[in-house]
Amino acid sequence: MEKLKELLENLKDEVPGFLGGAIVEGKEGLTVVETKSAEDIDLQVSAAYSMEATRYQMRALEALSSASLSTLIGISENHIVLTKPVSNGEFYLHLIVSREKATLGIVTAILSRYASLFEEAMKGWFAS
Repeated sequence: MEKLKELLENLKDEVPGFLGGAIVEGKEGLTVVETKSAEDIDLQVSAAYSMEATRYQMRALEALSSASLSTLIGISENHIVLTKPVSNGEFYLHLIVSREKATLGIVTAILSRYASLFEEAMKGWFAS
């Protein structure tokens, strides 16, 4: 779990406008590890609701005969919220950033560099 926390801390340092990030268990929406820079954000509640939205999105994709969810993206006036499967969808990376300081393009570009690192960290966590 230390490696997952370290990766989230690295994202905190690298992603402009980072407000919070978590690894969330997919079935129950429970936060496994988190880090945040904004104390007024309830990351666990946000992540749990994102897991609910992910389940509904999966149903929509199944209706379209689509194989899997790549990334669930929510954009509000102030925030970008991304929920991305990790470890074959058993867990998810949940990320919240400020729209004042980041764009969807830069966030997804940075996340793409971290995808394999999170996968490896999850394998290591399961092995321990």
